[in-house]
Amino acid sequence: MVHEAINGHGHEVTVKVTSASTVAPALPVQEHRLPLSNLDLILPPMDVGVFFCYGAGEGSGGGGALLPAATLKAALAKVLVAYYPLAGEVVVNTRGEGELLCSGRGVDFAEATAGDAVLRQLRLAVVDESAEKLVPKKKAGVMCVQVTKFKCGGAVVGCTFDHRVCDAYSFNMFLVAWAAAARGSSAAPAPSFDRSFLAPTSPAPPSDFGRGRPAFASYHFPWPGGAGYVMPMPSARGDGDWVVYVHAAAEVVKAMEEEETTVFRALESDYVFGPEEQGGEVAMAAAAAVTTTVAPALPTQEHRLPLSNLDLLLPPLDVSVFLCYRHPAPSAAALKEALAKALVPFYPLAGEVVANGDGEPELLCSGRGVDFTESVAGEEMRGLRIGMVDERVEKLVPAKKAASVMAVQVTKFKCGGAVVGCTFDHRVCDAYSFNMFLVAWAAAARDGHGGGTAPPPPTIPSFRRSIVAPRDPPPPRSPSTDALIDRLFAPLGSAPPPPDDAAAAAVNRIYRVAAADVASLQDSAGPGRTKLEAFTAHLWQLNARAAAAAAAAAEHERPCCMGVVVDGRGRMFPDGAMRAYFGNVLTIPYGVMGSGELRAAALTDVAGDVHRWVAEAATGDHFRGLVDWSLSSSTRRRAGIRRDRKERDSEDSTATTTTAS
Repeated sequence: MVHEAINGHGHEVTVKVTSASTVAPALPVQEHRLPLSNLDLILPPMDVGVFFCYGAGEGSGGGGALLPAATLKAALAKVLVAYYPLAGEVVVNTRGEGELLCSGRGVDFAEATAGDAVLRQLRLAVVDESAEKLVPKKKAGVMCVQVTKFKCGGAVVGCTFDHRVCDAYSFNMFLVAWAAAARGSSAAPAPSFDRSFLAPTSPAPPSDFGRGRPAFASYHFPWPGGAGYVMPMPSARGDGDWVVYVHAAAEVVKAMEEEETTVFRALESDYVFGPEEQGGEVAMAAAAAVTTTVAPALPTQEHRLPLSNLDLLLPPLDVSVFLCYRHPAPSAAALKEALAKALVPFYPLAGEVVANGDGEPELLCSGRGVDFTESVAGEEMRGLRIGMVDERVEKLVPAKKAASVMAVQVTKFKCGGAVVGCTFDHRVCDAYSFNMFLVAWAAAARDGHGGGTAPPPPTIPSFRRSIVAPRDPPPPRSPSTDALIDRLFAPLGSAPPPPDDAAAAAVNRIYRVAAADVASLQDSAGPGRTKLEAFTAHLWQLNARAAAAAAAAAEHERPCCMGVVVDGRGRMFPDGAMRAYFGNVLTIPYGVMGSGELRAAALTDVAGDVHRWVAEAATGDHFRGLVDWSLSSSTRRRAGIRRDRKERDSEDSTATTTTAS
């Protein structure tokens, strides 16, 4: 192989490879696979070259010529024992992700000459003329080496390595160890390939964009259909109260509010924003909304990222979240700058959902960006009746374009406060994952704000689909897992669409449940019951009350369904390996009981039933079985939430609570 370069006098420098061999580690390597870390997987396939120029009197020992190639190869073989991944290969696992096959195949080593050229004739500043010929083109493996000798006695040592495997700091560690082995010096410190060092930090910092914690935050579910959704969340005040989002049929909301000793209290402005203060208004004229697109701060190499089998079980649903900040609120400019930074590691949020050849949705990671809308409200934020969601909240969260993954809206108020609203595609991630993004976005904003202590580094997300890949072949599933899956999922063709008036009949509210009421419900539910189980049992009985009138009119008892969303990260991997996983890791176990039976039952019995069917699903075996069940592509394409006739008859009294546990 011959390369030609231009020397300082305009003459060509011919670089000719005279010998090619492969240098394996001096000791055998037991073949195994080493996963790339979450940080490695962020990088696209990319080779990096490095070269060192040695004059005739600048050998490794400080005098004389560079050591012979044979000595360099012998030293390389020794150092590859400790740095064995560099002697392996990057292969693709079953989920299409790169990982290291530590096979000991070795490092390709080329010896070359530069003919009559002398080293000083190289115009090193003009890289395209010289350096390109002096560093090897890697054809296989993780790394390769080329040693080029010049007439003057000087030489250039060039190396090329796969950037996905290591960064410059790591490769410099290897170079130092190689040089020490060539000199016969004592061995350098051994490298570590322990991926646990990159485990995410916990707990995560709050959603503070540099101007303080939000006064209030809630998710919003503007979903079609008559089925209800209830999401209890800790109050931002940190006083033990719950803020409970409710999307349910009007009769269910009525039963919740008209209960004689209701725990669902109105969400008052004083509770959210504190006592009203005089003054402090900001002159602000109403203005038309302005929408721009915020792209990641660094370019994204376009590629497609498949949705996981668990993602594909979800229908197309958008979820919103809004955060209320008192004066002084973060500026839109600061939020956009921080968003661009946060989108670098969370790049799928800046892409689009497209269809693959099988008609299944997948992520096109194109770096198109996130639509960012700035709007102005000519009133004070405390005038918002946040608890009456249907009145105003719909205007504070953005309407996302069909193909995009996420959109943002910032609304400024007369008082100087602001509401930051986001809408995202639930098929791409769950609330746990989106909270990871919000924390990272807020950390980027605080870092750019320049005040106070620098925030801790946010969790780097992992998009490694292999962590939720089906086992092949899948082991037999337990009867309880099969029964639960059969109850929860059914072919989409067997589930009729919801009636046209179902969405209109749903009511959206946000209530406050006092800490004392939460504790009282837990005490009443009996020993060993969690707060969520007690709350779910109480809500289930309220649904039964709402269903009673409809049952009387229909002259038959109507069943009531209640489900609980269970997060599977800690169940599948109790060691925390999924803490950084970005996607959906959810299941929804549920129970069905007649409205009359529910109304007559004691809270302890209902809570016991909730505990039973939640416990069945809150196991690693259940989640792994669910992933295995989704192995068939035909199953994935046809799977949907089961809604049998019996359950459709009661859909106006169906509610689901959620937990992040």
